[in-house]
Amino acid sequence: MEATSGSIVYAIGGVPGFAPAAHAPRIAQSQTAADLLTRIRDEAFGPDCHVSKSHSRGMAAAAAASSLAGVDIEFMRPGRAGSRILALFMDGVEPDVDDRAFYRAWTFGEAHYKAFGKNPSPAMITGLLSSSFELDRAYELSGVSVLHLEPQPDFMFSLVWSGHAAPRRLAV
Repeated sequence: MEATSGSIVYAIGGVPGFAPAAHAPRIAQSQTAADLLTRIRDEAFGPDCHVSKSHSRGMAAAAAASSLAGVDIEFMRPGRAGSRILALFMDGVEPDVDDRAFYRAWTFGEAHYKAFGKNPSPAMITGLLSSSFELDRAYELSGVSVLHLEPQPDFMFSLVWSGHAAPRRLAV
């Protein structure tokens, strides 16, 4: 099935032979993400599309789109200094955030950078942290489309793209 103009397709999968939270070797993580990306391109787009991939521990994700797109997946390690890390992107202001909000903002920032080649503005991060959202439901933030998922316990996934197309998840 060929994708139409303005469409976006993504996939999330486990690294073969590893539990999601296991420390899979980087080569295995990268190969799984590359395999997901190849499958998306073969099934939905062909060679002419924008692509992005990510991996963390035993999980990998990829996306392809007819417009700019970025994807990130992270294992949500408890107790990370999320406020201090986010302050680097928010003009030194340390937001009061829990782990889940930190990883939602962090994966958004990584995916945004992959899509647009620049970090999101401090106003975008503030907007993200102050907005209500539902997992597995796309929304618009400052002119970009965003989707957050928790594909496995303790993992956060973010997809960021230009345009208003509804994302389609490819079963793996």
